[in-house]
Amino acid sequence: MVGGLWLAQRGRIKGLVSILAGALILGPASLLVLAWSQTPLVALSALFVTGCALVVTGVAIQSLIQHAVAPELRARVLSLNAMLVVGGPALSAILIGLAADHYGLSIPVSVSVCLGICVWAMGLGALLRHRGALEGEHEV
Repeated sequence: MVGGLWLAQRGRIKGLVSILAGALILGPASLLVLAWSQTPLVALSALFVTGCALVVTGVAIQSLIQHAVAPELRARVLSLNAMLVVGGPALSAILIGLAADHYGLSIPVSVSVCLGICVWAMGLGALLRHRGALEGEHEV
């Protein structure tokens, strides 16, 4: 909720691509801390940051889609986004669970975080290149 409230009080699209890029790296980084944490305080703090990053990412992506996509295509694009947001973690949970049976939980989570950071690094340039089209000129 904290991440969502923070984005809601901003009230504008400008700068949302940078916030999205930051949240997309902050989430996996905090998940890595969570995976290797040894104390409840560190684990809960990492979980809080992970949750905030997930909320900020979800709200930012949906806001940018609503802002940048033509009205006649908006529902289709949001549906595709929802399919990826729901289906991706479900598939990952199965794969991480299978690997966790053999290696423990920390290693499979760490591998998935590393893969996520690689995907983030490959997509960051494209995200920043399309900032103008995504953020546009008018306010929400």
